[in-house]
Amino acid sequence: MIQCLSTQYYDPINQICTCPINTYLVNNQCTYCPFTHCSACTGAGCTTCLAGYYVSAGKCASCPLHCITCTSSTKCIQCASDYTLSGNTCVWACGCNVGVTITLANGTIEICPAGCSNCGISSGGAIYCRTPSPGYSFDTAGDIIKCNSNCLTCAISNNNICTSCEGASILTGSFCLGCVDQYATACSPTNSAYSTDCIPGYSPFGGVCQACDPNCITCGNAGAGNCDNGQCNDGYVVIVNTHNCTACFNGCNTCNPADPSKCIQCSIVDYVDNSSQCQPCPSNCQSCLTATVCASCPLNLPVLSYGSCYALLDYPCYTQVGNNCTSCYPSYTYDNITKSCTQNIICNATSKCKSCPIYTYLKSGKCLACKTSSVTCNFCNPSNTSQCLTCATGYYFSSSDTTCYTCSSSMDGCLKCSSDSTCLSADVGYYIAFDAYGFSTGNILTCPASCATCNSPTCLTCASSYIRIGTLCIYE
Repeated sequence: MIQCLSTQYYDPINQICTCPINTYLVNNQCTYCPFTHCSACTGAGCTTCLAGYYVSAGKCASCPLHCITCTSSTKCIQCASDYTLSGNTCVWACGCNVGVTITLANGTIEICPAGCSNCGISSGGAIYCRTPSPGYSFDTAGDIIKCNSNCLTCAISNNNICTSCEGASILTGSFCLGCVDQYATACSPTNSAYSTDCIPGYSPFGGVCQACDPNCITCGNAGAGNCDNGQCNDGYVVIVNTHNCTACFNGCNTCNPADPSKCIQCSIVDYVDNSSQCQPCPSNCQSCLTATVCASCPLNLPVLSYGSCYALLDYPCYTQVGNNCTSCYPSYTYDNITKSCTQNIICNATSKCKSCPIYTYLKSGKCLACKTSSVTCNFCNPSNTSQCLTCATGYYFSSSDTTCYTCSSSMDGCLKCSSDSTCLSADVGYYIAFDAYGFSTGNILTCPASCATCNSPTCLTCASSYIRIGTLCIYE
């Protein structure tokens, strides 16, 4: 049995002891990287960075705006949600199901015609369709038309005449006919009764979709009633020299094919210990790497810092590490000794001021009332006191119209946010998603219907008429 250091955790896939993210081994201790935004480092500098950063001269530098993976400050290779890659930069892709968009030369984003997968701009400035979406075609005038049902593409002269079909149907004359086999997702172009691909749990043998092992996804190599290696559902494994799915022991999601009692991966609320067994995460973690190192955090302790979860500090603290405030909102001074924020010396409209409290602005040495709503806005623009600069908690600032919007107006279930796409705190019945490194994505998701509350797809408490069995809520 491998014995890891107290600050390390066991990696069952590579079967080694390793340090948590943003730490490295020094004198037999996992020590935090002395650089910001690292996901891995040595004493000389960062070797890999968190999403949104790249390695530059041993440090992590910011990627271009809205970019989560890049190779330099000017070259993005993967964009954040709701943005798409255009050249080396990320442009807004709407993300609101209104269709494909195109960015004009002046930066304006326009929506392509419905049914269009790619559009362009004519010399006269008009938007036109270059490529129809599946299920659409051009008519004789060059306009987009919707094809008849089951058509992938159709004739220019008549949208009822199919020229190609969707996967589970074949072209017969000018019509698309569905595959005969109810389990087929594709069939022979010349024989609708001959299946070539099947839904999960079935594989084609002799043109017929046949059932695999009940806990299997595909069995094309192992044969009907069996399962291919690595193709069992979660909690099952094909043991060495067999072809069937055997249940893993001790609640493993994934286990060793040579020994199903040895866990490789557990549920989100468990971790693999040094004995390759699943153990429950501490109650203060949403998910964890070890009994003492959290990978993600629950709603009531949403701040992940150095492997521990902490409550979100209130205004006027702007950023924090653990339970300590590290910076303050405007008009407050940060005290590095007490780790606290102290409001700057302020004054009224009759004395000389250097800074002002919230809901006011500084003009000619006086603090005057903003014209913005004190409910939504903390600080306003001194040159236009009807414009907000910093929003109150529960609101986010839109630079396009200098307005504060409630978090819930763009993200149902979000109580506190930093933008129209980044949620910081979720309401009951919702949770904030985390990436593979245990860092918040800012995306808010709805709990499963069986949950009353959750901190991931896993329920914390069950909805009415459901009872808790292990980590699941089962209908009574």
